[in-house]
Amino acid sequence: MDGDYLRLGTGSVLKFSMVDDLEERAHRTLFELTLRDPLTRLYNRRYFDERLLSEFGFAQRHRTQLAILLLDIDHFKRFNDTWGHQAGDVVLKLVANRIQSMMRPEDVLARYGGEEFVVLARATSARDMEILGERLCRGVAALQLDLAPPGVRVTVSIGAAYMSVDEPSTCAETLLRAADLALFSAKAGGRNRTASALR
Repeated sequence: MDGDYLRLGTGSVLKFSMVDDLEERAHRTLFELTLRDPLTRLYNRRYFDERLLSEFGFAQRHRTQLAILLLDIDHFKRFNDTWGHQAGDVVLKLVANRIQSMMRPEDVLARYGGEEFVVLARATSARDMEILGERLCRGVAALQLDLAPPGVRVTVSIGAAYMSVDEPSTCAETLLRAADLALFSAKAGGRNRTASALR
């Protein structure tokens, strides 16, 4: 009956619960909220961290390639300081939607924090990783910003790291750290560009 408990062995307990459609949708929505960033509706950092570990393990076991691209909106503080935080939120949503529209179904895109996004691309070669980075830079730079004066545009800097089949990374954190260092290089190199940390 509804609310009854069923004990399986010594450590597992199941609860039988009957729910209607409305309650089921509410549970699904609550579950989605634990995985999604509320502003951009992209996956959140928590989801990405878990997915990175599983994708990294998959790539090691099956000897496949794996790429990470860290994206940071250039001079994002300017949008908040000049036109207000609502303008900054609009920029974040526009950039998130543009990046999402350029992803393959199997890619993972998440808001990594603040004005940073991260892409996890399964079975992606070093050259394809660089091509994707270049496409994302061009795609974001082509966005039309109605909230700012003509000529003001948004750009991203991208740090990309790659795990090859022949030289796998020692751990997922190493690969992520390499992408982060490459992002610093992209910013130091003039922004609105991709820098790669090929292994």
